[in-house]
Amino acid sequence: MWRVIGLGLLAIVGAAAALGVYLSDKIYLRDNHAEVSAGMLEQAFTPAEIEADIEYMIAKFRETHVNFDAIIDAETLQRMRSEMSNALDAPKTRIEAYRLISRHNHRLQDGHTMISRPAEEWRGYRNHGGMVIPFSVRFSGAGLIVDQALADDLPLENGAHIESINGVAAADLAAWSAEAQSGEGEALRLAYAERSFPADLWAYGIRAPFILDVTGDAGSRRIEHGGIGYADHRARARTSADAYSYRALDATTGLLSFNRMSGPLSGFKAFLKNTFREIKAGGVQTLILDLRDNGGGDSRLGDALHAYLSDLDYPAVKRVDVKVTEDIKKFYRTLLPPGFRWIPLHRFVPVLHLIEQTPPGQSFEFYPDAASPQPWPRPKADQFGGKLIVLTSQRTYSSAVIFAAPLKHFGRAVFVGEETGEPLIFFGENYTFDLPNTKLQAQVSHKAFTLVGAGDERTGIIPDIAAPAQHALSAAMALAEGKDTSSRTVSDTQLFPAQNSDGAVDAAGAESRK
Repeated sequence: MWRVIGLGLLAIVGAAAALGVYLSDKIYLRDNHAEVSAGMLEQAFTPAEIEADIEYMIAKFRETHVNFDAIIDAETLQRMRSEMSNALDAPKTRIEAYRLISRHNHRLQDGHTMISRPAEEWRGYRNHGGMVIPFSVRFSGAGLIVDQALADDLPLENGAHIESINGVAAADLAAWSAEAQSGEGEALRLAYAERSFPADLWAYGIRAPFILDVTGDAGSRRIEHGGIGYADHRARARTSADAYSYRALDATTGLLSFNRMSGPLSGFKAFLKNTFREIKAGGVQTLILDLRDNGGGDSRLGDALHAYLSDLDYPAVKRVDVKVTEDIKKFYRTLLPPGFRWIPLHRFVPVLHLIEQTPPGQSFEFYPDAASPQPWPRPKADQFGGKLIVLTSQRTYSSAVIFAAPLKHFGRAVFVGEETGEPLIFFGENYTFDLPNTKLQAQVSHKAFTLVGAGDERTGIIPDIAAPAQHALSAAMALAEGKDTSSRTVSDTQLFPAQNSDGAVDAAGAESRK
């Protein structure tokens, strides 16, 4: 009898374990995006339909955002409404409606709240041979500068000024791209506009062949080019670095580039294990951690890296405020895939329980981290205890700032570069929803994060040594070599007289803009 009971219990335990293993990589929030039919891609929506979508979007922002009044004031909101309404002079496709609405994204001082680019049309364009511009750009004032030519047959030098593309003034294109970005500050929005410029041109309506009016070393001239595929653009541009990589810069200095918190957690853990084994075996004394292009993602990757950087588990988040609506409740019920939502996760996870119990329209706060650093229960054998230098820029954002904040606050690392684009008090954890008529998607923050080191003002992580992003690695190498940085401000001409024209250092480990 007891044998039968024991075998039954073992079977239950085994089934529960198997279920846990099966679901371990399937627990995440799922957007409930409507299917967009082929006919909708070409459909012209009436001004009344688009205006209804705009009002729905604003109402949903106001209902869901944890502090909507903090990201846009009433006067600016009314002006935004009026300008969009006045522009509804004719029926518009989804792309045209997006173009009209998105030029007001910049008015929302929250990089997680915006209308999103129409994914179906953009994906279809890329997948069916659509070409994009064969160069990457930097924004300078009101114009565009070539950052990097990406096609071998493009007679365009880096640093050339683009005056117009297909007859549209570069100043207008730059303004449009910058306006289409949401974010806490202008520098951050410009940084993201540079990265998204090929897609923004597509959304603006510019198509190949590209006719460029250019001013550069060869004078003023007109260039025509058929463009390159978007995949080629991403592969060749400096912003296309791997999500993470490691290389030795010299006998005692290593560079760990952590560009994106993306990819399977298991793969990142394997990378860390091999990398820190190599760092220890190589006798690395200074580790430079590059977060300049890290716009965030899966914060669990940051947690995994932290375990190799200190014998203490540093708290990062002081407080999280959560706005609850009926839609948010439904959103969190999608953590499990269909067929498994009968499992009462909210009974085992305190935050999910609070979301279920809080009345719609109200907020609650919780404290996810310990009040002070705690020893790791199982320290890593290859933990790095040497000098740590962290590089940041205006592109360092979201989960990357959550990762970096305790390294700064608890003095584990010296920070070099620019103030992070995301402040230490920021809005996030965006909820994505469809507009009722066009089915365009918008997203809105329903959480506010207060990180360690945050003050009364919404500032980012301030570097110990200020340097332009493109020179931050050079500054870090100088610091690792013991050069004098007591002024706390890096002067390129004083510290790095041997730089070439694009700001790189002609030495092992020379840097380029990502």
